[in-house]
Amino acid sequence: MKFVANAPALQLGAILVVADLHLGIEYEFRKRGAAIGPQHLSAAAELNNLKKKTGAKHLVVLGDLKHDVAGMDEQEEEMLREFFAALEFKQTIVCKGNHDSGIERLEGDSIRLVGPEGFVLDAENTRFGLCHGHAWPSEQLFQSRCLITAHNHPQIEFTDSLGSRASLPAWIIGELHESEDPTIQARGVREGQQCIVMPAFGKLCGGSSFNRVPSSQLLGPLFTNSLFDVENARAHSLQGTDLGRISSLRGHARL
Repeated sequence: MKFVANAPALQLGAILVVADLHLGIEYEFRKRGAAIGPQHLSAAAELNNLKKKTGAKHLVVLGDLKHDVAGMDEQEEEMLREFFAALEFKQTIVCKGNHDSGIERLEGDSIRLVGPEGFVLDAENTRFGLCHGHAWPSEQLFQSRCLITAHNHPQIEFTDSLGSRASLPAWIIGELHESEDPTIQARGVREGQQCIVMPAFGKLCGGSSFNRVPSSQLLGPLFTNSLFDVENARAHSLQGTDLGRISSLRGHARL
């Protein structure tokens, strides 16, 4: 497994993994009066550049390919078809996120869809579990060496000497805890399993500052059930810098 330098993407063998593109989010901004142009073709070009940089042959989108939650109208469908047509990967796998309603009709020879429970991927002699994170992962994912998830758009917030704040996307790398709840135990959650939360690929979709937001307010069953050890997790910048433990970054992360 390799984190791609200066990009919210990781590589598992011949597979490039990204999450939370939120294609079409500009439609929402336009309704609010912001004149933002289409983002889908520039996103495809960026992914193609990462393909060349890494030598990856296949693409995995770990949920929230698109932005509109309610469904998929003709405009959004046309946008997504243009996006897929512009990609240069042999195959794209989309693991459905909570924003991905209606994308089933896009499935074809080069586009494969996976349910929100996720899937297991064997790469580099290691078993990885991948899911978006808004729903419970399948039991098989908890048997993998590393669980890779998304959904929260993790960031770390920094404050300068004048009190100005800036949030930067970050990788969050931590471990899971078992639960005393028999219902949760039955799902197969394993003590000490490594879990990685991916930063969002979309540049306009915002995020959650892990060192500011209480862990109870983070999204998805791994967080709402206190299964992810947030305080002992470490944040890493897209440039590869280990920023430290979340507990040490709370309240005084400085630029």
